[in-house]
Amino acid sequence: MNRAKVLLYRLARYRSAMLTDETKTRINQYRGLALGLFQSVRFPAGCSEYDIRNGLSRLYYAFFHASLALLLSREVNIETIRKSHGMVQTGIDRHLGKSVGRRFRELYAARLQADYEPDMIAVRYHGQLERAQLDADNLRKRTSGDFYWLLQESRKV
Repeated sequence: MNRAKVLLYRLARYRSAMLTDETKTRINQYRGLALGLFQSVRFPAGCSEYDIRNGLSRLYYAFFHASLALLLSREVNIETIRKSHGMVQTGIDRHLGKSVGRRFRELYAARLQADYEPDMIAVRYHGQLERAQLDADNLRKRTSGDFYWLLQESRKV
């Protein structure tokens, strides 16, 4: 192993030793919730508008809970931020960088449209449900790498 990998490994072990059993349990609870939500997201051909809307919302919340698990694993006090989507997004920016934060905000914007815009399909996709389904599935595929990376990193405790 090179020196950088050894240092990262030691840091992860040190961080893990600092977390309480209660914190480790909460991290695993958030990880389980995130994974369950993510695995329930499907956008099959022929799905309904409501399948798309529900899937986009679940996709965002899967990322949200995975982000909370990661922040907790890095000893961030999430009690002060977990009820504010913007503060969680800022925490992810701070700990992971702007590129992951951008995808998080992209998922948030999709969730807001799915949950609060009754004419989302008509306006954004000109009523073409197939386009909406393909777009939603592409979003799921684009963000899945970041999602599983968040889960993996939060597990290093």
